[in-house]
Amino acid sequence: MSLSIWSAIASAGHFLAFFGLAAALAVQLTLLSAQMSVADASRFRRAGKAVAICAIFLMLFGLARVIWLEKGAAYYLANGFFWLKMALIPVAVILAVATQRRFRRLLTANQDSDLIELPVNRLLMLKRLVHW
Repeated sequence: MSLSIWSAIASAGHFLAFFGLAAALAVQLTLLSAQMSVADASRFRRAGKAVAICAIFLMLFGLARVIWLEKGAAYYLANGFFWLKMALIPVAVILAVATQRRFRRLLTANQDSDLIELPVNRLLMLKRLVHW
């Protein structure tokens, strides 16, 4: 296959991973409420896994575009916007991990009930973490 086909595949994968990530975050934000059923909590956790998978694919496709495809590494390494995105990746990872850890603690604390009640301050904190 020619380089332009690989470039198109990498670009499409990169954009699909980004939109998948946005959709999974929207699902998480929608599911968060003061009272969640166990099924909703399970959906929230699955959406968190989808966030992680999409983020990994986003990085892999993005790195492929930087290293082997598109304009080449020299162009991207001299681009300030590229470095801004690279600086935001660890921030996004830390926020995603913090959200999942806090939510897992809430699930463990409410393990025996059919309805999980989130205190208002925890709910607002989780919404801020997901929505950021």
